[in-house]
Amino acid sequence: METSAPVLSTSFQLQEGAYKVEGTFSSPNAKALASQRATKASYLRVTAPRPPSSPAAKSKGRLSFAKRASSPAKAAQSSGGAGGGLAGDRQSTGSSSSPLGLGPSDERPGVEYLALPAGDLLCVLNLGTLTTDVNQREKRLPADLACCAINPRTSSLENLDIMVGLENGELLLIDGITLAVRGKFNTGGQLNNARLMDVKWSPTSPTQFVAAFGNGVLLVLDKDKDDGSNKSSGSSADSSERGGDGVSISHPKGSKTNPLARWLVGRGPINHVSFSTDGKMMALSCHDGFVRVFDFASEKLLFSIRSQYGAMLCSAWSPDNLYLVTGGEDDLVMVWNVRDRCAVAKCQGHNSWVSAVAFDASMCVLDADPVPGVASICSYRIVSVGQDGRLCIWDLSEGNIVVSRKRQPNGPRPSIGSPAAPPRAGVVEAPRDECPHMEAALSLLIDQEPLCNVFSTPSGISTSSFSGFAKFWGRPAPPMLPPPADERSAIGVA
Repeated sequence: METSAPVLSTSFQLQEGAYKVEGTFSSPNAKALASQRATKASYLRVTAPRPPSSPAAKSKGRLSFAKRASSPAKAAQSSGGAGGGLAGDRQSTGSSSSPLGLGPSDERPGVEYLALPAGDLLCVLNLGTLTTDVNQREKRLPADLACCAINPRTSSLENLDIMVGLENGELLLIDGITLAVRGKFNTGGQLNNARLMDVKWSPTSPTQFVAAFGNGVLLVLDKDKDDGSNKSSGSSADSSERGGDGVSISHPKGSKTNPLARWLVGRGPINHVSFSTDGKMMALSCHDGFVRVFDFASEKLLFSIRSQYGAMLCSAWSPDNLYLVTGGEDDLVMVWNVRDRCAVAKCQGHNSWVSAVAFDASMCVLDADPVPGVASICSYRIVSVGQDGRLCIWDLSEGNIVVSRKRQPNGPRPSIGSPAAPPRAGVVEAPRDECPHMEAALSLLIDQEPLCNVFSTPSGISTSSFSGFAKFWGRPAPPMLPPPADERSAIGVA
């Protein structure tokens, strides 16, 4: 008896309104992969602080790819109302104001870029124009891609620095506009001969980035430096000794070549790297079942988080760095209090491994001036995708999560928005029976393939699968509010 294919949703409803698929992408040139694996894409929104004085002077190819409105006023005219300001076809949605959650500073003209691995292709997309071909570019590389990262410190409308990690361990610096290769690192496994798992740019440096490998090695590199030899970077991964906390860090004798530092972390692959929004802390999701949180500058291990079962696959920081969300092979999304080093909520909604998690900053409400000892009115939204093809959404607030009851000596009970305290080292676990549960606001089947990436953007949510099939879910337009009473009386409206 034949079973019918599951029905995939193209829209979903949340409290603020309906999210709908506004664009999809699947490269017609991507080769069928014999064994599909999870890859890591990268998202960045770049803005134009002021319109260029002479657009004709720019490269025609660059302008066609970095399509944008020349001013907020023109963007508003093209969208049929005031606000808008995002590049591409989404300006013509007829919305009379900016997407939900955006402030005035977010309404500048800009482009939302997605760098997407698809086999041996690097696909660079403008999320505002997924329904057209002019703003989609592809480059075939010598090996399958494992990961990529857009540099937020150096990228602009005319320049897009993308660090690409290949399955064979090599790293390529690629201009996302012209697709030219600007640099090569770890060529032939010169620095570390293992599969690349993840690559991230350092938030505090325009030139430094980290590369995580399948043998537990993490290299700190600089795009402006050449590679040294494996011998000059310290002992090999197989012969290095880890410390009592499972971490060993070495530095080369000189600083003229890469790597700047060589970390050996845990047992097995480092699956994912995430930096706190201020760049001070780095979380490594490891295959041995731990997420290890470091002070990146001092290279000090602050604390470790242990999964309930299996490997840790992903993590994400809240916009205020007070919370860390993790996902892994235990099918759980876990919320952790960074200050108190404890589990806040266990989120069940996936039926398979959780591949990626992210905070939706546009839907997070934070206390701009928290007062110690006084409960803050904060709420957080988390999105996650898994290998079950599901998109889950979680809303955290004082009303639906249980805040840690740990107290500092003679101190107040911490609230959901209280400032972080100095870290304490140790291993953190979630009690299997006592950890509070939180129901998902949404658990929706959106793809027949395993999903591996999710990003929240000012204008929506982007998801992608193992094969590189991407979808963009547009946010609902905010409700039209009536004019103030004085304006209503001026125009004769009761």
